[in-house]
Amino acid sequence: MDTAWPARLGPGDRVRFDGRVHTIVDLHGGLIELSDPYGGVRQVELVQLLSTADFAVTTISPGRSPENDLAVTAPALAQAQWWRSHVVEVLTGLPPDAEPGAVPRPQYDPARSTLASREAAKAAELRQAGAEKVSVRTVRRKRHQWQAEGLKGLVDGRSSPKPRASESRRTAHAEVLTALDQVLAESGEPSRSVAFYWRATARLLEERGLPEEEMLSRAAFYRLYARATAAGELPSTKVRLSHGRWLRPGERVHVTTVSLGLAASPPGFSVAVTLAVDEASDSILDAVVHPARVRVDCAAMVARMCTPAPLRPGPEQIGGWEETFQRPVWGQKAGQLFVRPNCGPVVRPETLVLDGSPLAGVDALRQVCQKLGISVRHSRASVPAVGAYVERIARQVVVMFTDRLHEVAGRPLHEIQGLLETWVCEVWQKTTRRSTIRQAGWRPSLTPNQAHAAAVAAAGWTALPLPPGGFLQFLPSSRRVVGPSGLRVNARRYDSAELEPLRNQVADGRSRPQFTVRWDPCDVRYVWVEGPSGRWITVPLVSASGVSTTAPTPGPVEAPVRITLDGEGAAGPPTHTDSGNDSTTTPFDPVSLKRGMPPPVEQWRRLVTASPSVLRAGRARTDVGLDSSDIRRVRYHAGLLLPTPSVVSVVREAERLDTLNKLTAVAKRSLIVCGTPGTGKTTALVEVGRLFEDRHSDLQRVGGVSSPTVVPSVYVGVPPAATARSLLAELLAFFGLPSPKRIPLYDLSKRVSTALSMANTDVVLIDDCDRLRATPQSRTQVTDVLTYLGKETPATFVFAGSGTWQSLAPALFHTSVRSQLLRAEMTHRACDDEWHAIVATAEDHLLLRNHVPGTLPALSTYLHQRTGGSLDHLAYLIRSGAIHAIRSGQEAITAPALAELSGSWPHSPYVRP
Repeated sequence: MDTAWPARLGPGDRVRFDGRVHTIVDLHGGLIELSDPYGGVRQVELVQLLSTADFAVTTISPGRSPENDLAVTAPALAQAQWWRSHVVEVLTGLPPDAEPGAVPRPQYDPARSTLASREAAKAAELRQAGAEKVSVRTVRRKRHQWQAEGLKGLVDGRSSPKPRASESRRTAHAEVLTALDQVLAESGEPSRSVAFYWRATARLLEERGLPEEEMLSRAAFYRLYARATAAGELPSTKVRLSHGRWLRPGERVHVTTVSLGLAASPPGFSVAVTLAVDEASDSILDAVVHPARVRVDCAAMVARMCTPAPLRPGPEQIGGWEETFQRPVWGQKAGQLFVRPNCGPVVRPETLVLDGSPLAGVDALRQVCQKLGISVRHSRASVPAVGAYVERIARQVVVMFTDRLHEVAGRPLHEIQGLLETWVCEVWQKTTRRSTIRQAGWRPSLTPNQAHAAAVAAAGWTALPLPPGGFLQFLPSSRRVVGPSGLRVNARRYDSAELEPLRNQVADGRSRPQFTVRWDPCDVRYVWVEGPSGRWITVPLVSASGVSTTAPTPGPVEAPVRITLDGEGAAGPPTHTDSGNDSTTTPFDPVSLKRGMPPPVEQWRRLVTASPSVLRAGRARTDVGLDSSDIRRVRYHAGLLLPTPSVVSVVREAERLDTLNKLTAVAKRSLIVCGTPGTGKTTALVEVGRLFEDRHSDLQRVGGVSSPTVVPSVYVGVPPAATARSLLAELLAFFGLPSPKRIPLYDLSKRVSTALSMANTDVVLIDDCDRLRATPQSRTQVTDVLTYLGKETPATFVFAGSGTWQSLAPALFHTSVRSQLLRAEMTHRACDDEWHAIVATAEDHLLLRNHVPGTLPALSTYLHQRTGGSLDHLAYLIRSGAIHAIRSGQEAITAPALAELSGSWPHSPYVRP
């Protein structure tokens, strides 16, 4: 056992505090009564005791050791401890008594071997050491027992003293009562019969391994149930029992998520709160405010539950963030500094009960709980959650807290998080309420703090939080570069003078090193950066750009396009919000908020206006030349075009179709670009959109009138397993318009048609149309929708998909109108004069200072062998080679440089020139 930081403290334990060794005499909730060697008695808060620099547990009282609770002989206990050492090494790679910094043996390293191979290695090792009867199956069984029951599961049951018959019956009754208590706690339904509880208890005891002969008969169970639920304590009274004992602190901690109604929330944006409630005292161990569509990091939530705020790493007072967190709080004057509370009870959960709410990282949660000795279980799906204990608590918390939110309406989520933490400590934990749990034969009217103190006194011990350093290892992490202005995490900037040695370091002469950064998702005041020596540096917040619940700020864009369905289209200057900085933001848009970026129409315009169309492109862009900076030339080569004849042909065909469709009222035609992957289909669509955007820009320039609401081209990528409804939703999302879920397909099609007409769209580009294949019924819907849009809108539709004409055309149009669908097939190029011309044209567009003209045409045969005639692969090689040439300083694409680039695709052998 780790005496330096055990899991519990109780009377009889000896601790070092304030330079002396003290003995714990008694517990009073959060107060510890200590006696020093000279007879002095003092009371200190548990958090204060743990915060001292010299704190250490010197002696554990024998009665407090969990191993002494096992009624087994000394040899059996030693055997169980021996097995524990080997099982832990199989699971983690290191035995429990390994020295700090120890490295796992190769056969037990989890990073190098699987769990099955580690079990086989352990079985072979034990057989070689003399345990001849140990097999792989034995090691696996011991591992399962250790993970399920801990040290108790490793004890040989034959070594336990056999109880007398009467004692056996009492033990069986106690186990049945415990199981019945759990069933009652999980059901919460008043109409359940006693037979249901008998069957549910029997199943639970069978899962726990209780022998069948020890299970009570139906009649005996009915008598036991009647005695246990006497005096009106049936589930119909909505009172759950603890059968004559106080629940232990943290015995069951419920995690649930409920909606938090904010009056100032914009349409489409809802806020939720995830609560962790201790069943023993109704204490709120943690509360996380988050957008309803964002899942909570449950591993970080467990770390917050197990570590009070004063024991978390970080300075007591962080400078530089006062301006950000100055706001009026209940009981405080405006402008008074808000400090997060440190008054919650110290509880380490024994069991986490999840109610089925969506949580992020459930697998990581199980790993964290396994390390901490916490069991995780879910509420049974067969039992309705209506009227359950934790939901009643959650509803009360939400109702009481939202009554106070009108005083601070319009605050960002991170400020509401701080207000909720303050409210929990100052209001909820000190509010007297009638407990829903019958504790020790009576239902007390206590505050959660008083109930926690009573539970601690009844248990005779108090839980300890995570040891120093344990809090950080369970927080989310990422790799960041420390620049001149610090570092950014979740759109917030953090900086500190302690980061000075880490700024602008060079790792390999070309790139800057990245450092591990950890942060608390619920506390934006500071993050932690791991330095080269392994020491964690606390870095405070410099500026915040959090999303406000009143005006979410997806990011600055230029001339945002706003299309509405009521006949109005408006585009105005970006609006400014009073958020503590001078950043420019766009009006609220739910699609932008969901994706964390501007609407797709803005992204599309930035892409297609970055360079002219292939029909108008010259030798190179006029705004970037050989004398431009490396950064600009790298960006130029990253978007380098390959104006192949097939792409130019598709662009010209789309231009002719647009002219014909506008001059005729019937028989409107569409274009479909088909072929194998890597032949340039998406490039062709982008070039089509670029042509129409250039044409619209010319009209604006000649006419002198700006029409920002006009969207000449629309581009959407079909999502996987798409239906007609999801395709229409993507088209609406392109304009930043919501897509109601419960709306007829006709009305949804009408919305898309109206949006395209109001935006004066000339061409609609639908990429990956091969994903529209589905069942015959949904295929009929797709063809109906596309036929309707083609007739009702003035736009020309251009499709692109992987496959042949015979496979794509039936999925898009009815047979009656399939004759109006033109096709353009794109294939891999042969190694002919046209291929050599494509390579030569690509070389003409390079902006490399030392490149020798004629190098790429001389390598055209090798490039064809390397890419198999794929234009996509050719573009990748030329772009990558140019960027590598700029960054390495060679300023030229050579044969050895191309040979070093990865990209030896399976269909073409790698041939070194």
